[in-house]
Amino acid sequence: MALLMEHQFRQLPAEQTGGNKTVSGGCVIPSTILWGLRFIQVFLQSLVDGEKDDNNPNLIRVNVTKAYEIALKRHHGWLVQQLFKAALFAAPYKSDFLKALSKGRDVREEECLEKIKKFLINFTATVDAIYEMYNKMNADLDYTV
Repeated sequence: MALLMEHQFRQLPAEQTGGNKTVSGGCVIPSTILWGLRFIQVFLQSLVDGEKDDNNPNLIRVNVTKAYEIALKRHHGWLVQQLFKAALFAAPYKSDFLKALSKGRDVREEECLEKIKKFLINFTATVDAIYEMYNKMNADLDYTV
């Protein structure tokens, strides 16, 4: 395992990064996956916490925006941030999202959110442990793509 981790975090030669100074290590794919996991974690936690737009309570834009601001925005340049703002209008309604999580079954919103809350216990602990491992190995998680 240690050999694998050494390989994952070695410095890439400039010709493999295309001279892109914003990508500083060989862990681009694992770290972008990790950012995605953090996005999912913050998004689901925001839903469970009951954060919503008071004018449109069935929209999840508030939750998606919060997750993006915390987990992804600092890793994106201006253009990608603008694309996110546009893509936000394609976010599903909260009721549709929860129904999809329930595999199409009619489940009460409270019941679905309770299951998400239980899921988040282990999911959050796992994501936090992975971030901690990256930090202990001094892996670069703070760059722009």
